[in-house]
Amino acid sequence: MDTTYTAAIATASDVVAGEYCDVLVAENDVVGYRDGEGGQEVPVLGMSDRVVMEAVETTVRTTDDDKLGLIEQEAEQILAAHGWQVVGPWELSDNAAYAAVQRA
Repeated sequence: MDTTYTAAIATASDVVAGEYCDVLVAENDVVGYRDGEGGQEVPVLGMSDRVVMEAVETTVRTTDDDKLGLIEQEAEQILAAHGWQVVGPWELSDNAAYAAVQRA
């Protein structure tokens, strides 16, 4: 199985070093398996702690009311500048957003 990657945008003050949202990329791990069609096992992937692009601070503050409307485009620009391309939708959690990425 080829290595896959996830980009994470930290959007809350409890998960960033300063007051600005940041974005990083990490490798994924197989965290389990589920049944697929025909009884084949399909791997379930999860983000690992093997960071391949260190966190890059954005210009969006974690306290900005409209941070979720601003952060995705800026994160994609940062990722592109570091050789990454977003290949899946951003999925939101309470303190971050995640998307599948690949090397551009």
